[in-house]
Amino acid sequence: MARSIAEIQAEIYTEKAGRSELDVLSSNSQVSVWRLWVYIVAACIYTIEVIFDMLRIDIDAINAANVIGSEAWYVERAYEFQYSDIPVVTEGRLVYDTINLDNRIIKRASIVRLGNENANAIIKVATIDEQTNELRALDTNEITAFNGYIRSLMFAGSFIGTRSLPADFLRLYAKIYYNAIYPLPDLQIKVADAVNEYIANVPFDGKFFLIKLIDSIQNVQGVSDVEIINFQGRPDSQGSSWQATQRIYITQSGYAKIKDDEYPLLNDTQNNLTGTLTFIPETNQ
Repeated sequence: MARSIAEIQAEIYTEKAGRSELDVLSSNSQVSVWRLWVYIVAACIYTIEVIFDMLRIDIDAINAANVIGSEAWYVERAYEFQYSDIPVVTEGRLVYDTINLDNRIIKRASIVRLGNENANAIIKVATIDEQTNELRALDTNEITAFNGYIRSLMFAGSFIGTRSLPADFLRLYAKIYYNAIYPLPDLQIKVADAVNEYIANVPFDGKFFLIKLIDSIQNVQGVSDVEIINFQGRPDSQGSSWQATQRIYITQSGYAKIKDDEYPLLNDTQNNLTGTLTFIPETNQ
């Protein structure tokens, strides 16, 4: 781990103190030439150490992905899947004769260790809808082909399941207190955009933290406070029920979206739906 510039400077000063031939460098001024050179050298060393740290992270990631059969390895192979192309075995590896990026439909992937009698682990995947540019589940043909691809990669004695589900649904009831000097229509749009942006940027198969969602809303200029009434989520499956959360919501599919066809953030006059966000002006700021 890279040392700080101050730590490197301290080591240089310590080394200098042990060399009598450098006693002539005695000025205590922070802008003396010799102290400036100490800073320059320390800054250069710090930069090099930071670069080495970054290189180490990259090397560790490459090594993890290349350990055959590891979780990272399976995720990397998932991204290499080419829908409608047939892989071949070359030198003991399952590869495609031609790399076709247009057919690499897996845009998000993660793996969850299970270790039960049905599967050792399960790979969650999603692709991107070309029309809406939003994540979506693989269709029947796509998931069937992907499942066959993963089965071709599995080692004897192991079973890796696959899953691609529609986005989990979220609904958010909250009171948004704002400075009345800000135009409400513009503020409403910015708040809704902040909510959707947070949801879109949560890593695939990550956790939805209520406190981070609140922070995203409060970062909108003009918002003075946020009071959460209810924050709930549920899988997009028949019979699933809404799960209230006080802190974290963990998706079943790996990603989520606001169920705006029933619970839009803002009023939907076209479909006669009332928004779940209530905006309350404050004049004493």
